Amino acid sequence: IIYTTFHPYLLFSGFLLKILNFRWVADIWDDPRLGIEVKGGKSGLLNAAGKMFLAAVYLLVKKALRYSDFIIVSIKKEALAGYGIRPYNSLYITNGVDMETMKKFSDPEKSADSSEFRLLYVGYVKKIRGIDILLNSLGCLKKEIPGVRLILAGPMNKTDERYVNAEIKRLG
Repeated sequence: IIYTTFHPYLLFSGFLLKILNFRWVADIWDDPRLGIEVKGGKSGLLNAAGKMFLAAVYLLVKKALRYSDFIIVSIKKEALAGYGIRPYNSLYITNGVDMETMKKFSDPEKSADSSEFRLLYVGYVKKIRGIDILLNSLGCLKKEIPGVRLILAGPMNKTDERYVNAEIKRLG
């Protein structure tokens, strides 16, 4: 059995091994297009060729996924309708929070306006991942919970770093 993670090159490798009669489990996490990243700010023929190559890889991966034996996703199965994937061959695992589980760890002594209230974001710090929504939500939340703090843990490129810093400054 071949198990591949969400990077398009790995998924395409899984497809090639499937042709050689290996069983293939594709853990695509979310849409594989998000794993394709071309450094922003560059222009010219070489960058355009790189973008075209990565777009072609994405299209191949999208078509190849229908041949996997099983797919693990964190996005809703319906989002994969355009991939030709059979729903019974996929498992949906949420990235969300199970509130019943979290109740075991909550401290009823701390109030909502506690200076110890922290939000932790772990993952790629990018607009495409919704960091803009998180930052705007934090601005609204600060009005209700002045002591709230956001901790970002993950890589970000220079463009996204400038955006995050500007938003933090704007939101106070």
